[in-house]
Amino acid sequence: PLSGSASDTITIYGSLLLDVTSVSFNEAQALIISNSLTELVAVVPEEATSGKIQVTTAQGETQSETDFEVVSTAPLITSFTPTSAKAGEMVTITGINLTDAVEVMINEVSATIASNTETEIEFTVPVHATSGKISVATSQGLAVSSTDFTFIESPTISSISPISGFYGDNITIEGTNMSGIKEVFVGFQEATILATTETSVEFTIPENSKIGINGLTIGDGNLTVESGDLKFYVIKNDPDLIQTFDGAYVGAYVGTKDPEETTFFGQSNELASSGARHLPPAIEGNYFHMEGFCSSQIAGTFIHQFFTNAQETGFYSSFIGDITAEDLFVNIQVNLGALPEGYGENDSDYVLGLRLRFAEGNYGYVINMDELKAASFGPDENGWYNASFPVSLFLDEDALGTFNLGDLQRIGIVARRAYGTGGVTGVELDGSEGGIAYSFSFDNLFATVGGPYSFK
Repeated sequence: PLSGSASDTITIYGSLLLDVTSVSFNEAQALIISNSLTELVAVVPEEATSGKIQVTTAQGETQSETDFEVVSTAPLITSFTPTSAKAGEMVTITGINLTDAVEVMINEVSATIASNTETEIEFTVPVHATSGKISVATSQGLAVSSTDFTFIESPTISSISPISGFYGDNITIEGTNMSGIKEVFVGFQEATILATTETSVEFTIPENSKIGINGLTIGDGNLTVESGDLKFYVIKNDPDLIQTFDGAYVGAYVGTKDPEETTFFGQSNELASSGARHLPPAIEGNYFHMEGFCSSQIAGTFIHQFFTNAQETGFYSSFIGDITAEDLFVNIQVNLGALPEGYGENDSDYVLGLRLRFAEGNYGYVINMDELKAASFGPDENGWYNASFPVSLFLDEDALGTFNLGDLQRIGIVARRAYGTGGVTGVELDGSEGGIAYSFSFDNLFATVGGPYSFK
């Protein structure tokens, strides 16, 4: 033929070809396969370019009257579409000599080939791609695009707010590249998306979500991203285990003024005109408050306790179900007031306690400053801590044996301080005998199943 590619076998016709010593394609030396007086068979060399074929014999040198055209088999990229895409999306390369591609890369990151013909290659954009040139490798060579492909970064999740919620609550996931998010899953349940921006997606917790810890998954139709180590809880509560001191959840409670260490004891709205000196600004509405002078000689670290109203054994069994102690949380907003300088530096510097009351006695958790800080957000500018404590931290105070959480009757909070001296049983303490002033306020005492409550 008058044209061919490298490695093709070419037959040259002529005369006196028996004693040929060399054949060249435009001065590129070729391999001679066979020759006779009138025919010569040679292989087009890899270095060949279009031009005359030269034949050398013992009698002299001759060349073809016409040029031999060397046809390239190396791959060539002429275009690709789309010119930008996210991980998981398909891109089509158009060109020539693309058959039997062994690798496609974007800026040196290998991609998965979906289909391959002489003139087209379809591939999937890899997860770790970056913007840059597209290259195609075949057995005949390497082709590189003349223009850059633009990689659109995949969504990332950096935070979840709040970290827990009830059915129907709205939750915000923050991160990057979220404007294209089309789906959100809480565990395996698809949620309703309310809004998306470049940095966030807001959704509503679906009614059939699993109670407890759940992974969150977002997707843009091609790629999904999971929340990974970020924890998110779907929780539930019971209206009889909620004490807010406001509205529908004022509720009944158990507690009377301590005769020695508590001068003022009651709801903030009732104490506002009573002479109480250490009422902090409220988070919202009313809260419960006690203040006075404390002494470790009166009752050790114990000052006073407060309980939600008692229920019969088994009243909360359907609410609690068969969960373990790790899945039941006691939540509280608490204000410790002013503490003596240096108080809280020791493990025994207790500031509050929590109790679960059963018919036979209590499980309790006595909490120091480090433990409060580890389980809370705060304090805020007014001294309020927002804290959640798993019941797995509670100890058996009355040797009741194994937890049977369904037998819970009520929950309580204890004011604790390990300072002050003096005092006589039954007589209100003041500072003259070594008593030290304290105040203790709390709000929104309630239990949740499935995880901690995320105070807003």
